[in-house]
Amino acid sequence: LVGTMSLDLRGNLKVAQGDVPGGIKLLQQAAEKEKNLGYSEPPRYYRPEQESIGYAYLKSEQWEKAREAFQAALRQRPKSGYALYGIAQSYALAGDAPTATAAYKEFLASWQHADSDLPQVKQAKAWLASHSQ
Repeated sequence: LVGTMSLDLRGNLKVAQGDVPGGIKLLQQAAEKEKNLGYSEPPRYYRPEQESIGYAYLKSEQWEKAREAFQAALRQRPKSGYALYGIAQSYALAGDAPTATAAYKEFLASWQHADSDLPQVKQAKAWLASHSQ
């Protein structure tokens, strides 16, 4: 668990410093280590590494790769609001407003009981308000 966390931290730090390829490499190593943790309820690790990889790809404007990573996270944790939010962001940032709108709606449906002041919820609602027909 500590090895996974260390790789995650170092990978996210590299991404934040602008070394996205180096960061993604470390995050992919963390994802491999995460697989060895096995299944447990609740999960031993707080966030699927695929989400970290997805956000790294968003930072580098690799929208399709970001969606692939978030889809992989959804296979681990179906209906994960974090992964659904990442998918919606990838479509919005890529300029695909209709698909982003549908994705934000799916995200909000998965987090229908979330606090309304969460940044993700606020951003999704703002998107929908500005892109409604």
